[in-house]
Amino acid sequence: MFARMKLKGIDGRAPPGRTVEVDRFTECLHGNTLRYCCYSGKNSLKVRLHIGVYYCYLLDWHRNFGDNLLIVTLEEYSRDKLATLLAVFKFLDIEVDSDKLVEFLNGSDTKN
Repeated sequence: MFARMKLKGIDGRAPPGRTVEVDRFTECLHGNTLRYCCYSGKNSLKVRLHIGVYYCYLLDWHRNFGDNLLIVTLEEYSRDKLATLLAVFKFLDIEVDSDKLVEFLNGSDTKN
C-alpha cells in the first residue's frame, strides 16, 4: 500500500502500469528471496523498482568488501559537491588538487 501511495500522480491516481509493476515485484517476493527479485532478469520492470532496493545490494557489497565501503548519498553530493568528492578521493587514497577540482565543478552543469 505504501508503494502505491508513493507512485500516485498529481491527480491522485497511479500512473498507468505502475501499480502492475509494484504488484509484480510483490508477487516475486512471495515465492522468492529479496535478492532473487532484485537480481533476476525475469523481473525486469518498466519502472526499475528493484534498483531502489539499496539494502539488497549493500548486503552483497558488504559481504564482498567488508567495511571498505564509502556510501555517498545524492543529498550529500547535491548539498556540497566539493566536500563529497574530496571525501571520495581521500577514501580511494587519490591525491587531488582541490583548486582544479573547484575549477572543474564551477565549469560543469548540474544534470539529472
